[in-house]
Order: sequence, then C-alpha cells, then structure tokens
Amino acid sequence: MQLTEFRAKWAAISADGSRISYFQMADGRWRIGIVSSDGTSVLQRLDAPADLKYSTVHWSPDNRALFYISAIGNVGNVRLLLFDGTTKPLTTFTSHWLSDFSLSRDGKRLAVTRSQSLSDVVLLHSTPKTQE
Repeated sequence: MQLTEFRAKWAAISADGSRISYFQMADGRWRIGIVSSDGTSVLQRLDAPADLKYSTVHWSPDNRALFYISAIGNVGNVRLLLFDGTTKPLTTFTSHWLSDFSLSRDGKRLAVTRSQSLSDVVLLHSTPKTQE
C-alpha cells in the first residue's frame, strides 16, 4: 500500500507498528516525517538534526523518540530525537567513529560498532636510470 503522495526514503517502523518514520528533502533540507502505518495521515514533520550522520533512525522501545548516529568531527555518538525537536545524548564517547548501533527490545542494552581510521601520506618518486 502506498503511504505517501510525495518522495520519501529510509523508512523505519515503530516498535508497535502503528507509525513509520521517513526522510524527505523539502525546501533544500532533510526532514524526518512520521506517518500512520495505515497511510491515513502524516502525523508530524521535524527538521533532521544538523549532527545526524547517516539516514538511519531506530524507534525507541516506548515509541516516544527516534535514535540516530550523531557525528561531530571524528567522534560518533547515539542521540535521541524527541518529537518536540529536541535531542538528548544516549552515549558520550570522546573518540572513535560510530558506524552502526542496535538497541535491545527492552531498551536496556545498546550494541555499537566503533572504529578509527588511520592513514599515512607517502610520496613516491622515481629516480632516473643511469646508463651503463
């Protein structure tokens, strides 16, 4: 069943199955919308947080907020996006990138995938061959 008459992507279904969040580009910026799962109405639209890194959100077990990956510099954390548009930290890491996370069904445990990228710059040059 088609739920929207507009372009929407990266859907996530609420824990109770009654709502679906989606991302939508509107007025030159990303927004997160909430639509009823029966498609009868758009319930809410929020500006996507400026620190949102990926287009993935997960619903909280109580359906009162969305979790997302926040990235400031090279440090990633999980934050809650409340439906009044405010955000709250769930983690407070001070180093490493966060590439994925999952919350247990009861909301008591969090699994995260963290990484760090290291790289070097090397200048290679060739020397002319000497004639024998």
